[in-house]
Amino acid sequence: MSFAVVAFVLAAPVVKMGAGSGVVISDGLLLTTARVARDSPRPEALLEDGGTLALLQTVEIGEGLALVAFEGRGAPAELEGGTVDAGTALRVLTAGSSWEAVVIGASGAVLELSIPDAGAVEGGALLDETGRLWGVVRDGRSAVTSVAARDAIEALVNPQKKAASARWRNLGISAAFFLGLSVWWVYRSKRRRY
Repeated sequence: MSFAVVAFVLAAPVVKMGAGSGVVISDGLLLTTARVARDSPRPEALLEDGGTLALLQTVEIGEGLALVAFEGRGAPAELEGGTVDAGTALRVLTAGSSWEAVVIGASGAVLELSIPDAGAVEGGALLDETGRLWGVVRDGRSAVTSVAARDAIEALVNPQKKAASARWRNLGISAAFFLGLSVWWVYRSKRRRY
């Protein structure tokens, strides 16, 4: 990989992929929408300086997102861990341009957006004025929050953690059921004696 390619990735963690964009979230890993990942015509991402990143593998992770492994290194955009309030002004950064966006509301893992005169924004980064990543844009009206993206990545990378939490939940439900059954049995047996 050439020095120019690495320099561009370090300068802007957003690359062009087919009809959308992808956000570099770690060395060798892009986050984009599943549709952009599927519809990329070639197994490479185009950089603004004419270079390319060879795309190695794509994995859909839920919430309409996909992780794409690429060959190379780059400074990642950091996935922010908080929530965004309605009325917050953010910026959508794609490989080709940038648009102003306003958060209309949040519903679980999705941010509802208003992006006036938006072009091809799918897979673009939703950033604040300091450059922190608050989400990945799904279309001209919504984005998946960075918290939801991080949770989906964590579930993919560490499925044992998700399975362990499900086991504890199931154990708690079972314990509550048997406790209720025991109370009922004691109550029933006391009523028969008298």
